[in-house]
Amino acid sequence: MKKKAYFPEGYPDEDFRSLLFRYKSRIGADTQYPFRRIMIDLFDTEAIKPSIYPCNLNLFVEKINLYKSKEEIIYDHTYYSLYHPFLPSEIDKLMFESMLVKKKNANAASYIMPIDDKHYKFCPECLLSDNIEFGESYIHRVHQIKFVHICPIHHVFLIMKCPSCDQLLADSDNNTYQPTSNSCPHCGKTPTSMKAEENEVNTFLFNLAIDVRTLLQVTKHPQSLTLYKYDVLFGLKGYHSYGNKKSYKNKLISSNIISFYKMDNLNKINLTENYLAKFNFTEANGIKRNPLINILLMRFLCDSCEEFINYEVPSLNCPIYWGHGPWNCINSFCPDYNKKVIKYCKKEFNKYKKEKPLHASFICPTCGCKYVIDAGENKERVVHKGDLWRENLKAVSGSKNKIIEIAEKTGKTVERMRMNISRIRDSSKMNRKEQQGSIRIENTKKEILELLEKNEFLTRKEIAVTIGNDFYKLRSKEPDWLLNILPYENDGNGFKTKDWDLEDEKLSKRVIEIVNELRENNHPRRIVKYTIIHCITKSAYRFSNQSDRLPKTFETIKKLTESHEEYLIRRIPITANQLKKIRTHLTISSFLNNYRYKNCSDIVLEHVTQFFNQMKEEV
Repeated sequence: MKKKAYFPEGYPDEDFRSLLFRYKSRIGADTQYPFRRIMIDLFDTEAIKPSIYPCNLNLFVEKINLYKSKEEIIYDHTYYSLYHPFLPSEIDKLMFESMLVKKKNANAASYIMPIDDKHYKFCPECLLSDNIEFGESYIHRVHQIKFVHICPIHHVFLIMKCPSCDQLLADSDNNTYQPTSNSCPHCGKTPTSMKAEENEVNTFLFNLAIDVRTLLQVTKHPQSLTLYKYDVLFGLKGYHSYGNKKSYKNKLISSNIISFYKMDNLNKINLTENYLAKFNFTEANGIKRNPLINILLMRFLCDSCEEFINYEVPSLNCPIYWGHGPWNCINSFCPDYNKKVIKYCKKEFNKYKKEKPLHASFICPTCGCKYVIDAGENKERVVHKGDLWRENLKAVSGSKNKIIEIAEKTGKTVERMRMNISRIRDSSKMNRKEQQGSIRIENTKKEILELLEKNEFLTRKEIAVTIGNDFYKLRSKEPDWLLNILPYENDGNGFKTKDWDLEDEKLSKRVIEIVNELRENNHPRRIVKYTIIHCITKSAYRFSNQSDRLPKTFETIKKLTESHEEYLIRRIPITANQLKKIRTHLTISSFLNNYRYKNCSDIVLEHVTQFFNQMKEEV
């Protein structure tokens, strides 16, 4: 394959589109030269203008003499790094791969919400300094973000139009940009810069630009690490909420973020109080795909994105309060009494104890004695004295003199020792009863197997009548064994099979098929857990109780459950078609008056806008 010459090396923070503009200039193509020819030549795609997110980089790298790898191009010249810390691993992988290879109807932008401005923005100081340092200007990535209004390097306001003639410095619709000049292509004047005054609003906007610049330079900070840091920092700041499961105090976080930044500042980047109040910080797909909210959250938690990225989660594995060990055994019957034989302790946190919830437990490897020390205390609490203690008390239970001797040795009263011996006797009786019960259960199992050998077609009811109460005790103690030997008759609900792993695999695939069918048929309602379950079985309640036996199935159901936002996005074309039957002329504003889309989130609004823009293009 013949290599392409003249392709430029990338400058610091250069937008990938800028590389293509400079390549076009180097090969001597004039403004009328269609970009489509360059896109076909370099990427084998018929795009009419350069994209923020290139596709088919594998082919592109083969065709040019470039000093960078395809991975370096993605990190250094696209906006991937701005999303990488917040995307779920599967979406992150799809986005990355879509830039490496050419896929039909799939590009990187389809996996994320757009945050770039429609037309290119520039810093007048950067235009000048770039020409001095490199001999030409270029498009900076950090300047193209919607909520970036101030250059993070020169502290001046970004401009889209020439201050003299009020014309666009570069028209992204018509692919016009002159990298060889720092002057306006229309009037020829050099744009003047306007310094951002020192005030609260400009400081807020400048810090935001700094944070965007920081994130664009990040290469290794996956969503799992981001979420882990969020969890730790939320906990340290008191935002954890404990109920049936751990979550965050969403309303408190939202109100504190608003107080921290002030609503007047947030309005400058088109954020409303109502929009912020709706966020669920517990859900991974809530804020996690929105870089702006994440940037605000990082600065809120750590004073800046840089501090957050460099934040090291404090280690909880080092011994605290109790020293580094080893520790003494406190059982006076133990051969290693008062010797440092306990080498490990287990630190535990009891969330239900309001005072001193942190403690450590110690177990002697010789006698099995277990004791606990609360954080900040020196006194031990024995929670289990071990088998050696029990054996010694059993041995002296019939001798009054030995009981007195042990009482003196341990510092306990004689009455106390007798109470301990009595408890051991009672527990021994209980153990014997348990042993007898387990023997009885084993005998019941053998009896059932013998009956089935004689007649394999016996039903549960017939066996229960033959055996009696022992059958029901076995069913209570070991239901899984009984289910494998005597499965329920098939009632159409899919529980006949004995191989639960195989059934789990089949049902998880069936769930995927059901959800795909529901989406293809434009199911009129939101696809939730019980929508899917009712398609599997008529007995939804019974199926729901099988989550322990069908873990993969229920995990698949959880992943494919449709959020409210996903439901609204899926229903956009359907709702539009319904409204067209009523209205002769459908607009975005009339669409948003529909009861489903009133007060919808910004993410849904973006998709509605894209849908109407696409309708216009098709017309």
